[in-house]
Amino acid sequence: MPFDIINVCAGIIRKNDKILICQRSESKFNGAWEFPGGKVEINESQEQALKRELEEELGIKAKIGHHFHTVYFKDSPTQQINLHSYIINSYTGQITCHVHAQYKWVSIDNIALHNYLPADLPIVAQITKLKKHP
Repeated sequence: MPFDIINVCAGIIRKNDKILICQRSESKFNGAWEFPGGKVEINESQEQALKRELEEELGIKAKIGHHFHTVYFKDSPTQQINLHSYIINSYTGQITCHVHAQYKWVSIDNIALHNYLPADLPIVAQITKLKKHP
């Protein structure tokens, strides 16, 4: 049985001590929160994919910072999602939800108080450590 690996990138968009999270609107995982981003296409680097996805999803041009954390999430018996997250400290444009129900800025202290997609939970755990280890 073939095993698919899907590479996905997410942006950890920071503004002072707050992080941007987005709420899903489609039927699968409706209402769950996530970090914005999406799939890496063929012949595209992770950084290029994240830049493209943030422009498509939020209408912003982001400056992709350093790699933050990677999660290897077995989505099903035949599929694994490799979720690569990157810190984003600056962007241009006005944030507009093109695919999400809504977005909000949450403090690092309160980031764990939301219902996230399963693959995002290890990233949330890493973000909570940012306050302790800047």
